[in-house]
Amino acid sequence: MGPAELIVVLALVALWFVPAHLVARYAEREKGQNYLLFLVIGLFLSFIVELVLALLISPNQQALAFGVSAGGSESRASELERLAKLHADGDLSADEYARAKSHVLDA
Repeated sequence: MGPAELIVVLALVALWFVPAHLVARYAEREKGQNYLLFLVIGLFLSFIVELVLALLISPNQQALAFGVSAGGSESRASELERLAKLHADGDLSADEYARAKSHVLDA
């Protein structure tokens, strides 16, 4: 896992944990409720919300999130040409080019 992926994972964990922690802390301090109970409930509910949102994302939107057009063969060809130019210019390493190319071909 590269540094970019690690940052994304840490950001997602923070977005998952921090709101649940803040609600649980509020419930404990202001309402006298059990912190752990509200933390578990908050984590579970936020997990369910994230799962539903992930299921609602269509394959086209997933492809757009990766910067790949999800259109027909003409847009795939232009995307492959763009990737080849980036690789030839030295903007993409061989590994990055191979991953991006396989992602375009799999889309």
